[in-house]
Amino acid sequence: MNPIKDILITGATGFVGAHLIKHYTKLGHNVTALGRAKIPPKALLETGAQYFVGDITKDNLPQKTDILIHTAGLASDTATWKELYNTNVNGTKNLIAKTKHKLFVYISSSSVYPISNAVHAENEIINPDNLNNYGKSKYLAEQVITKYKSYTILRPRAIYGTHDRVLLPRILGMKKRNKIISPCDLNKSISMTNIDNLKTAIDLCVENTDLVSGKTYNIVDDNIYNLNDIIYELLTSIFQQKLQLFSIPHSISKSLCKLFSVLNIESRLNKTSLDMICHNHLLDISKIKSELGYKSEFDFKTTLPMIKLWLSDKDITKFIEDPSKEPWL
Repeated sequence: MNPIKDILITGATGFVGAHLIKHYTKLGHNVTALGRAKIPPKALLETGAQYFVGDITKDNLPQKTDILIHTAGLASDTATWKELYNTNVNGTKNLIAKTKHKLFVYISSSSVYPISNAVHAENEIINPDNLNNYGKSKYLAEQVITKYKSYTILRPRAIYGTHDRVLLPRILGMKKRNKIISPCDLNKSISMTNIDNLKTAIDLCVENTDLVSGKTYNIVDDNIYNLNDIIYELLTSIFQQKLQLFSIPHSISKSLCKLFSVLNIESRLNKTSLDMICHNHLLDISKIKSELGYKSEFDFKTTLPMIKLWLSDKDITKFIEDPSKEPWL
């Protein structure tokens, strides 16, 4: 058994942070959950984790820990560049400088890779000017981290699982009566990251701090998914009905995005969200496999029944409209 460690997890009330808090308290580690909410969820405290009220962009932060897992951030396709930079870049810079640690594990994003049909590997040369604002902010945060010692960067893509309040409500919102309305042809090859596979990758970092220090790893499922199949299987399973897929021509969707931008209309349909689903996006995970022995044990097929069960007692319409009201894990 690995020795008990002090683990600080940021983003305590978020999807990934919540899963990690529950995971590492179950393993017996001393977990501190960092969040901005003055009153933490009761279920969080029941895990045995300590709760620390703090903002990564401010001074009030824990002084030290063994492992710092940084999941907090602003993941938005409608936020301004100033908002993204302040949270994702300045917040990361502030956190890594002020909290002493033996290993800083940064949960980055595949958005640091440009839109292309290439299979992205960690050694790809990246021009941040080719990225959307969110991807650029995550990339610049990575550059901040690499100036320090004892860090590991993980780049997942489309993290999914129970209690997801980001991707899932968007996909559920694509159902309109007996149709699935998509803004483009969804016959795309994509990588996705099961939340349990992400936990496995982080475990490998926690257990091999010296080996992973200074390294960057892609982390996704072994499977290459077809986006059309994923969305169809998810929606027909959740709603228990046959659905027809209707794709709006990509050119029309792009024109609508431009119109919404000019008129300053906030919409889930924007250039960033369109780029994310209307192109192939694959990650190479040979590095984490060869160096750490990573094995992808979970996939969409095995997780779908759990997602369906989790949603079974929910008002789907309310969940789509305001997923933030969902209780902590």
